[in-house]
Amino acid sequence: MVNPEEEVIRIMKNAGIDLAATLPCDRIKNLLPLVSKNFPEIKLTREENGVGICAGFYLAGGKPMMLIQSTGSGT
Repeated sequence: MVNPEEEVIRIMKNAGIDLAATLPCDRIKNLLPLVSKNFPEIKLTREENGVGICAGFYLAGGKPMMLIQSTGSGT
């Protein structure tokens, strides 16, 4: 059986993602090494920077993805 992190990588590849912008956190710490191994990666220090980088990459014809921790309200 494939672990959840490997399934996310498979989904990203199938979607044609060609750049990952990542903001490290404890919830995705097992996923981040796989992302680095499989995709070009830009490591972020702020979410706002990732939005700008991904928007620019998309406008240039790329297919980026941002991986950040969700802080959902739980409602």
